[in-house]
Parts: sequence; C-alpha cells; structure tokens
Amino acid sequence: MSVGIEFDLVVGDHERHLVHFSFNQVWGPLSITVDGKKVVGDFRWASTRTTKRYRFMVGDIERHDVVIEKSRPLLFAGFRKQTCRVFVDNVQVGTY
Repeated sequence: MSVGIEFDLVVGDHERHLVHFSFNQVWGPLSITVDGKKVVGDFRWASTRTTKRYRFMVGDIERHDVVIEKSRPLLFAGFRKQTCRVFVDNVQVGTY
C-alpha cells in the first residue's frame, strides 16, 4: 500500500524548471519545490474539503502558471488512494 504521492514534472520549453511534489497522506506533510527551492509547504492531516488547489508561477522570462489539484476520498483518506491533477497554463499535463 502506498502512503503518499510523489512526482517530478519539467515545466518550460526554453527555460526549463523541475517541479517536485511530495505528500505523505498518513502523516500529512506536503511540499512543492521548484529547482530545489520550496514554493509551497503545507500540512494536510485533517480537512473538511476533499480538494485542495496549489497555484504558483514558474520561470523568470518564460512564465508559466502551475496548478496542482490534490483530491482525496471523503472517509479514511489517509489509507485510500488520492490523486493529483497538474495543469500548466490551464492545460492538464498529468494525473498522479
């Protein structure tokens, strides 16, 4: 049984950046980094919402709007499959 979601995503055509997402769904820490620098830090242990959106900009000259949308089941979320949908400039580029 997996206890979290972790993935890497490259954003940009000419100015490329590595986005790393990590979430431990049992203990709650969530981290999003861009090129090794933390852009989002959160703790998701108990929440009434089943979907949480994280939005940030990537790039200096070649700017991209990145949204990571994390969804969880209503009950026993720490022990059930959770998903992340990733959008870059309003286009879905992945589901994890």
